Amino acid sequence: MEKNFTPEQIEMINRIVFAHIDRMNEKAAEIVEETERATHHELQENGIDMTDFSPANQSFLMVTLIQNLIDRVHGGDMTVAQRLITMEAKRLNVSVNE
Repeated sequence: MEKNFTPEQIEMINRIVFAHIDRMNEKAAEIVEETERATHHELQENGIDMTDFSPANQSFLMVTLIQNLIDRVHGGDMTVAQRLITMEAKRLNVSVNE
């Protein structure tokens, strides 16, 4: 069933949805930062020297989050997984066929 929205409704929908996406992204960034801090703190408490060593750095944590989300979206359907990876490669203007 298709919905027909007025241009004003489309603008409102976009504004509301993207405002929530922005807040979601901010929360995700905060969670990544807190996870990094908490992990490093616990490692230090257990005698692991964190100098020049960052096993749970923000980049690593964000990649694991991305992997988890992609897995949740494709749910084991490799056609969907390939489509997701292809769309992201196009967005980044990179080739996945080396």
